[in-house]
Amino acid sequence: MKVRKKPRKTESNLEFWGKYVYFKGRERELRRSLPSARYHMDKPKKNKVFSIPLINWDIDRINDIKNLSHLQELQFLQLDRNNLTQIEGLEALNNLEILYLGANCIEQIQGIDHLEKLTTLSLRKNKIQRIENLDSLQNLEVLDLSGNNIKCIEKLDKLTSLRKLYLDSNAIAEIENVEQLSRLELLSITDNLLSEIKGLDHLKRLKELYIGGKNISNIRGLDNLKNLKKLVMTNTSIADIENLDHLKNLELLSITDSRIREIRGLDTLKNLKWLNLNNNRITEIKGLENLTKLETLYLSHNQIEEIKNLESFSLSELYL
Repeated sequence: MKVRKKPRKTESNLEFWGKYVYFKGRERELRRSLPSARYHMDKPKKNKVFSIPLINWDIDRINDIKNLSHLQELQFLQLDRNNLTQIEGLEALNNLEILYLGANCIEQIQGIDHLEKLTTLSLRKNKIQRIENLDSLQNLEVLDLSGNNIKCIEKLDKLTSLRKLYLDSNAIAEIENVEQLSRLELLSITDNLLSEIKGLDHLKRLKELYIGGKNISNIRGLDNLKNLKKLVMTNTSIADIENLDHLKNLELLSITDSRIREIRGLDTLKNLKWLNLNNNRITEIKGLENLTKLETLYLSHNQIEEIKNLESFSLSELYL
């Protein structure tokens, strides 16, 4: 069993440390700005980066962030799970690179257009209805707007550095206006109102696609995604595995909580290592003969009565 080591706290991998605020030599200003906070200060590192675990802070009732103007060297700020209704008070934080404002009550994207160094922005689980006021964030690489009330994808064309886009759990009915996102590598748009997969033709660098919705009944519109390595589809009305022949670089395929009755259409996926078909209507194991690199197979919660046709595999994990 492989043991994954806890990542070191360095400025280069800040996204792994979402519970921390990073700043350089500004502990006194922070103490003055948020005097009611209870915190534990880590010892200074060689690179003079300090960290404060927000999990130890009594700040779950913050409803404004107007008192952070002293922290001009702040690079990472997380204020998830508070009572913020608008974004304000960040005017002086020109060095901010990572900003988490998830699980608040924010209704409008505003007050961040000057944060030109921002690379990661999370506004998940708010009350946002429109994508707007992001044009100046041309260094933005990760944008999370999942869990809002967004109905259409718009005004992202200036974000040409964007690599990861999360739009899950909104009210989006169509994938549109993403043609300019030529560097996009990950798109997650599950739990929306999509009825078909289209509008992805220009996303030729896309490596990971997470998509789903009860109204999706077929797998189409993926023809140009030659670099796709992970395809995850959940909670759909798909009954047949089809139109995947061209995804020759696919390593992970997951189609769960759907209506698949038969395993077929996977013959050309020679690089597939991980297959999840849990919660479907499959009655027998077949159609996997050419998947010689397959290591992990999930077929739980189907209608399989007999285990057979697995002799040629050297699976490391099997779930039935």
